[in-house]
Amino acid sequence: MRLFRWATLLAVFLLPWQTRWIFERRTLPSGEGWEYGQLSLYAVEILIMLALGLRMLAGRPTNQEPTRRFFHPWLLLLLPGLGLIRSADPTLTVASWGHLLFASGFIVLLLDARIRSPHLLKSFVSGLIPAVLLGWWQLLMGESPASSLFGLASHAAAVPGDAVVQLEDGFRLLRAYGPLPHPNIFGGFLAVGFLSLIALFHRRSWQDPFLAVGSLAVGSGLILTFSRSSWVALLVGVIVFVLLMLWERRTPPHTAIPAIVFLLCVTAATAILFFKPIVSRVNISLPLEANSLAERLGQWSAWDDVWYAAPWTGVGVGGYTLILAQAHPDSPSWAYQPIHNTFVLLVTEVGVIGMLVFGWVLFRYVYILWGHRAWSGGMFALSLMSLWFVLGMFDHYLWSLEPGLMLTGFVLAMGWRMAKQER
Repeated sequence: MRLFRWATLLAVFLLPWQTRWIFERRTLPSGEGWEYGQLSLYAVEILIMLALGLRMLAGRPTNQEPTRRFFHPWLLLLLPGLGLIRSADPTLTVASWGHLLFASGFIVLLLDARIRSPHLLKSFVSGLIPAVLLGWWQLLMGESPASSLFGLASHAAAVPGDAVVQLEDGFRLLRAYGPLPHPNIFGGFLAVGFLSLIALFHRRSWQDPFLAVGSLAVGSGLILTFSRSSWVALLVGVIVFVLLMLWERRTPPHTAIPAIVFLLCVTAATAILFFKPIVSRVNISLPLEANSLAERLGQWSAWDDVWYAAPWTGVGVGGYTLILAQAHPDSPSWAYQPIHNTFVLLVTEVGVIGMLVFGWVLFRYVYILWGHRAWSGGMFALSLMSLWFVLGMFDHYLWSLEPGLMLTGFVLAMGWRMAKQER
């Protein structure tokens, strides 16, 4: 029993780290390799398999209601399975499918009531602390070395294509990647960590050394990513929480107020420190930001070519970029990116049929959370879902990449637990 708990908490702690075994590299029609064609097994996934095995040995599982109603594995078999009908690369689809199954297993672990929710939240925030330290080092040094052991890719401010903020005088500031593939993904993790800290503050004081260190890390790290989508998503999540508290005429515990103020002050102080880069980041008239916006808008003109390939059954999980490469064979390999909208990408890969099932399950899930809005746990759950939805509207990683799937699993499982179990 103890081993099961520790294995699960360790998996949560290691979520940001991308150590993996790439066992095959698929190629485009041009013969080039590309990121979304790499078939991998992540170290965290191995740990999840171990924790699931220990969970079976620990005795009769508890709290199976949400697994039966919303996160049942057959859903993750049916929806992606439709895409095999029209998949351009069944091997790639099955491999991408595997990450969905691991995310499903992760949800099952997180829903087990034998592990307390505060312990899961603290493990998640704890995992972000060393990631933020790495992010600070990356930003200050202007580079990040590669490491296969820790799953790190090489980045440098001077390298074209790496994520930077370019000031008006031409100076390039490397955005904090942390251990993740892109600063926007790191920002999504930190935004969820921010709300997790607020949930923990409702139980403990900011004078708790762990929560104080967690606030310093998460509050500052969120700014270092310069991720506009994460900032907007967090803002929406906080606004939803505040509005729900006003609606239900609830007030946070007295110990939580100074703690939340401390977290906000850390974030604000870091924002002031990097005021000029933030201004450059939100100024879409600057060349770098204008090009980024143009690239995202250009993805919509190419989306039709993928969508019409299989509108009802989808092109298969992980198949978007491959179909895109077949439709536009003259583009460079780095240009084949999923469309930056999780829900549009989802309907393209699982089709209209799969999206209708997914939408119905998600609607019922949110409806049940809404029924628990009078409790602080329900408010946190709805805030988390609001944050997750906004992240999905502006990026694709919540569906297209393993860390995004795991983050989605964490949000869904903790949302349910905070609403239903942690009143």
